[in-house]
Amino acid sequence: MKTLSFLFLLSFLIGSAGCVPEEEELFYESCEGFDFTIPARDWMLLTPGPNYTFRNGDKVRKIISTYTISEPFTIASDPELVKLGQSKCYGLYQSNYRTEDGSVSFSNKVGYGKTSGLGFMDVYFLQMGFRLDIVNDTLVGKRINSTVDDTQDYLYQNFKSLLISGKQYNNVFKISQSSPGARPQEIYLVRRLGLVAYTMRDSLWVVE
Repeated sequence: MKTLSFLFLLSFLIGSAGCVPEEEELFYESCEGFDFTIPARDWMLLTPGPNYTFRNGDKVRKIISTYTISEPFTIASDPELVKLGQSKCYGLYQSNYRTEDGSVSFSNKVGYGKTSGLGFMDVYFLQMGFRLDIVNDTLVGKRINSTVDDTQDYLYQNFKSLLISGKQYNNVFKISQSSPGARPQEIYLVRRLGLVAYTMRDSLWVVE
């Protein structure tokens, strides 16, 4: 009787083992590196390569730049989510800047999905932090870091043409804040040129 019970249990265990579902086959997605032809490229602060400086009259500040740019990679993804446009292929570009004397620092972070398009474009410049969206070839801004003492949003203005330090620029986006002692008071972005100037304590600094 014990032998029969043992054989029955053994048969049950073998049969149960055969019913274990096979491990789900992984779907591997090939992701491209960061693409500098996306529309956000037109509004990035400063692009990799050149050596930049800020100038205010005879005063010059050299800018030290560092960059993080996503390279092509492969990642395990859920094919159903990919079909729904929720791909994990996410290109990322992050740049950090500071002046050689340490008086000014700012950064730019851009991320976008392979199928979903631009995810975010963030700018941090000393006390200012805002997210940018491209709408009909112009920019729309939204403050990121409002505080208890300073809850007002920044003022965002698009100009078809604007004179800055004696030079005429087209497609200008100006970000300004009204808080006393704000640093900076104003930032100027130009389409396809990026950051061209900022105002600090009523002094205009121009990027060269």
